[in-house]
Amino acid sequence: MKKTILLIAVALSFVLPGAALATHVADFVPTADCEGWAADFTVWYLTSSTTADLNYRVVVADADGTEVVRIEESTLLSADGSYGTDYQFGEAWDTELCGDLMVDFSFELVPHGEDRVDLDTGSVAFSCDCGPVEEVCTFTPGYWKNHEEMWPVEFLEVGGMTLSQDDALRLLHRPVRGDATIILAKHLIAAKLNVANGADDSIQRVIDRADRKLRRNEIGSRPCGRKKARMLRIKDKLAAYNEMGCGEGGSGGCNKSAEGEKATTTMVEDTDWGSLKALYR
Repeated sequence: MKKTILLIAVALSFVLPGAALATHVADFVPTADCEGWAADFTVWYLTSSTTADLNYRVVVADADGTEVVRIEESTLLSADGSYGTDYQFGEAWDTELCGDLMVDFSFELVPHGEDRVDLDTGSVAFSCDCGPVEEVCTFTPGYWKNHEEMWPVEFLEVGGMTLSQDDALRLLHRPVRGDATIILAKHLIAAKLNVANGADDSIQRVIDRADRKLRRNEIGSRPCGRKKARMLRIKDKLAAYNEMGCGEGGSGGCNKSAEGEKATTTMVEDTDWGSLKALYR
């Protein structure tokens, strides 16, 4: 008699694994790619009529750990008349993904009438092509001087001074007359406008150096000797950046140097730096 009972118990355990282990998730397999995510799993129920709440979270983060997408949902599950029921959840991303990504899955099963919670987690890493990056051109002082409608900002910090667009345009139109501070200021304005317009910002260190030089040497102060030479070296680096144009294809003729192009606007009257500073006192 004892042997018969033992065989029955073993048979029940084999046929009804949910009865032995309570309601739980098995074979949890999460997947993800650039299009969307999915999670396949089986729920083994305590009885063929058991129900449970499923709370799931899917979080996408980029290579820096910054969260890109978060999905949190809850739904009711129930047995389909058998002890083991297969499920598949998933959906397409609601945003375009780019770069190296990690998706963390957390699926929490809360069976009704049972004092337990079953938690299944997983992670999937993948990469998505970011596609071609739109190239932003750089432009010279001459371009910005004659295309004020294209300026991305209304104010600029130049040598510690806050200049309006009109103030900056006066500087761009101002004759150089051998003054290194003026030519440096012109290329500094152009470089700052290029960066503000979305061009490569690797020139920022040179921009900062130019600002420091112009804080120590007022525009129009005509430095000589080593001071002038240093300012002109910085100017050369800014000029090389401003004249890069649009890569191998060039700038289509719109990125001409200040010295070589014909002005399309009227030259304004020359003003001294003191009159500009007076606007901000």
